[in-house]
Amino acid sequence: MYKSFLILISICILLAGCTTTYQITPKQSFKLKNGRIVLSSTLEHSSIKIELASLIYKDSTPLVIAAYAKINTPCDDDSCIFSIENISVDSNGFSPSLIPARLILNSSLNFVDTLQSFSIPTPLFYSPRGPDLIYSPFFPFGGFFFISSRWDDSYFRESQFSRRLLFTHYLKPSNLDSKDFSGGFVAINLLGLDKKDRDLSIKVKIDSDVHSILLHFSPIK
Repeated sequence: MYKSFLILISICILLAGCTTTYQITPKQSFKLKNGRIVLSSTLEHSSIKIELASLIYKDSTPLVIAAYAKINTPCDDDSCIFSIENISVDSNGFSPSLIPARLILNSSLNFVDTLQSFSIPTPLFYSPRGPDLIYSPFFPFGGFFFISSRWDDSYFRESQFSRRLLFTHYLKPSNLDSKDFSGGFVAINLLGLDKKDRDLSIKVKIDSDVHSILLHFSPIK
């Protein structure tokens, strides 16, 4: 599946114009916190928060969200563990995949813009020489680069650092408690999303609770 994803991205770059920009419209009330969009849900046993850094999305990249959860009453069994396995995504019968943390680390993606949108600073890897390179900064899962001998490795070091930083803040299995939210980033592979208006349903299962966050994607002409 991931090899197919890479091939499709490469074809899109060669055709120059495959990328679609979407306006995201939450289908429920939300709050703004430090420039981020915060959508929340509280059920009998648990509470969750989903954060977006922007309501504009380009489908040449994974959609990165921040997902947090906590329980409303103390719990000590496996039903109180929060991980990427608790999250599922659906869009009118199309089921986007969630990208595992290890695959993020081993990809060629550059998450600098995403991290900065979430107010996570990244260092500037300055290059004194101009690039002689044809590239897209969003090559998932080991993409192709056309590079000359004059190019130094500043862009690649920036990309690598951004992946490590995202990996550090990625959602990994953790025990929930009733005092504080626990969670992290999740990257959603939306390659194959219909270019027409779509609803994206994000479901988070905690114990017997199933939280649902609904987002509407409409292409920007």
